[in-house]
Amino acid sequence: MTNHIGNPVDVEHHTIGGPDSSPGSVSVKAGSTLELHNDSHTYPEFEIEFFGATPAKDGQKKLKAINNNSIKFPVTDTGGVFIYKLHHKKPNEKPKTSGPFMFSVHPCGACP
Repeated sequence: MTNHIGNPVDVEHHTIGGPDSSPGSVSVKAGSTLELHNDSHTYPEFEIEFFGATPAKDGQKKLKAINNNSIKFPVTDTGGVFIYKLHHKKPNEKPKTSGPFMFSVHPCGACP
């Protein structure tokens, strides 16, 4: 995958557990792509919901994965701290919500 000027884009992977586990804080590089994976077999569906500003480059505040698929989205090019909750769901049941959690985007100058 490349960005708008043809440079490679980093894909950062993070794993989300079930509603009784905490993913803790997520930190990614500005301009990267984030892929969230679900490792819960009990709750095969999950959604991430951002409150206030969102780090998703396209401005989406809710992103959803079904059947243990991942959520993948381009991250904003600017740094910041964002707040999110996770909604875990079994098919045909009401979701269980966990959070709020912190999500930070750091500029490439701060990249390790």
